[in-house]
Amino acid sequence: MRAIKFRAYTYTPSRGNFILTSDQHGSLTGFFREHEGGNIMQFTGLHDSKGVEIYEGDIVKDGSDAKPLEVVYHDKSATFGFHERHTGAASLFSLGMLIPVKVIGNIYQNPELLK
Repeated sequence: MRAIKFRAYTYTPSRGNFILTSDQHGSLTGFFREHEGGNIMQFTGLHDSKGVEIYEGDIVKDGSDAKPLEVVYHDKSATFGFHERHTGAASLFSLGMLIPVKVIGNIYQNPELLK
């Protein structure tokens, strides 16, 4: 069974970057309100080639010279996938189809990686 975990990111001038993660029981390690300008990202249940957890909103690269991809959730198919911003292409993945990727950042802290 896949662990249901979340990560939250927010930025406030007084606190700077603030990231919270949940444990396997869903308990957050701090307090977070989405309406404070924050974003909640769900764990995909997958890990990258280095063992790093992959979350919705992460930016990943495969071993080729391909452009970085954003990890997204597709509501219509109820699954996670990749989105390539330059072409608008999207692809879905399942546990058995994932190619080895490496998390290189996320869309909130490293948006320049997708430009």
